[in-house]
Amino acid sequence: MPATALHRRFATLAATGALWLGLSLASLPLLAAVFAGKPILQRIGPHEYQATPLLWSLATAPGRLYVGSADGLLSYDSVAWTLVRLPGGVDATVVRRLPDGTVMVGGHDTWGRLDHDPVNGYHYVDLLAASGLDAESRRLGVVWEIAQTAEGVLVHSERFLQLLPADGGPLQVWPTPPAMRSLLVSGGEVFTRFEGQGLGRLRQGEWQPLPGGERFAETAVAAVLAWGGNRYVVAADGVWRIER
Repeated sequence: MPATALHRRFATLAATGALWLGLSLASLPLLAAVFAGKPILQRIGPHEYQATPLLWSLATAPGRLYVGSADGLLSYDSVAWTLVRLPGGVDATVVRRLPDGTVMVGGHDTWGRLDHDPVNGYHYVDLLAASGLDAESRRLGVVWEIAQTAEGVLVHSERFLQLLPADGGPLQVWPTPPAMRSLLVSGGEVFTRFEGQGLGRLRQGEWQPLPGGERFAETAVAAVLAWGGNRYVVAADGVWRIER
C-alpha cells in the first residue's frame, strides 16, 4: 500500500497506535467524588490488543468497538480483543457500521461484511469476491470509504466506485475519477469535491456541480452536515451553508 496514500488518509490514528476511551464522571458518582474535575481515560496499546500499532479506522456499536488495522479487523467487547483477518492478510483500511447495524469492512482489493455466529464467532464475508465481477473490476487498490446512501451501499476505492443497490440489483461499477477527493454523505445524498472544479453531488456515478460549489475548487472539504433543515459544508477555511 503506498505510504503517501496512507499518510494522507489515516494520519490521525496511525500517529498514535493507541486508543483512548473516556467515561463521563456524571454517570459515575462514586468515582466523581474521588477524581473530581479529572476525566477518566483508558489507554489501550498494542500490548493489549496484540496487533500492529498501525490503526486506520474506528467504528462503534452498543458494547462493541471495531478497529481497522494493518493486521485486519480488531473487535473489542469490553473484555477481550479478537482479530479477524481479511483475505491475503491485507489491511482493514476502513470499518463502518451502517444504520441497520451491519458492520462493513474494506481493505486492499476487498470489501465485505462482518458476520457473527455463537459457535465460530466473527468472520469476514467477502462481498466483492461473491459479486461475480471479472478480475480486473476487483482490482480496487485501497478502499477509502464505505457509506450507506439513498441508492444503496457505496464503496469508494482508488480505482473504482462500486454501488450495492438498495433494491438488491447487481453491483454497479464506475471508474473513480482522478480528480475525485473524499466521499461525503449527508441525509443519504452523496457529495464529493473534484480538485480544480469544486463541490458537487454524486448520483449513479456521475458528478453534478453544486451551485456555488466552485469556491471549493482548491479548498479541502471535511464534511457535509445536515442541521436545522439546511446543509452545511465544513471546509478548511470555515463553515458554509448550502443554499436550496
